[in-house]
Amino acid sequence: MDTKRMVAERQKAYLESELLSDMQPGRGVQEAFTQIPRLVLGRGPLNADLLHAALDLIHARRDCADFALSGLLRILYRFGSSPLLTQAMRVEIEQAVQGFCYWYDQPGVRGMCFHTENHQILFHSCEVLAGQLFPNLTFANAQQTGAWHSAHGAALARQWFDQRARFGWTGPLTVAGQEIELHGYPRFDNPYCQAEPGQRRYTIRHGDDELLLEF
Repeated sequence: MDTKRMVAERQKAYLESELLSDMQPGRGVQEAFTQIPRLVLGRGPLNADLLHAALDLIHARRDCADFALSGLLRILYRFGSSPLLTQAMRVEIEQAVQGFCYWYDQPGVRGMCFHTENHQILFHSCEVLAGQLFPNLTFANAQQTGAWHSAHGAALARQWFDQRARFGWTGPLTVAGQEIELHGYPRFDNPYCQAEPGQRRYTIRHGDDELLLEF
């Protein structure tokens, strides 16, 4: 079977299966992501209660608010003009993006976790994306423009990459709270990216194109 066709069929099967999810509003960490398959396939309506659970987490600035924000930013970037996304919901998401605290040097840190490596790069990437989306608007929380936020997040992201290259990882790789042992296995081993443990060299392939990253 043609590889592209096989991948497309698997993607569609996965998205179709996600439509069957009966998730109820909870903490707000994952809820926004459950609505993305509906937007991809154009199968409405969206579950406003699940989106509001994500928004509530962001407004409360509790731990993992950055996770929820990344899902809402994906919705704005890829599906901001979708007829499934109501104008009222779009405005609510935009206001949450513009009112968020993206780092320690901004008001309203509250209960969010900034110190672990996964949270750090997610905060930085969210700030870059948010700033790029609204470069000329003044964000309500920090009273800085989107362009400022984009530059601020990019500078911190570069610092994060430099620290990973110089010092490695301070925390273990975990999946669902369980530490994953990597000794003796490639850190990445799939058709697109390979890297050996302890090396700072990543080979990324897509078709005939190859990108080599050395840290």
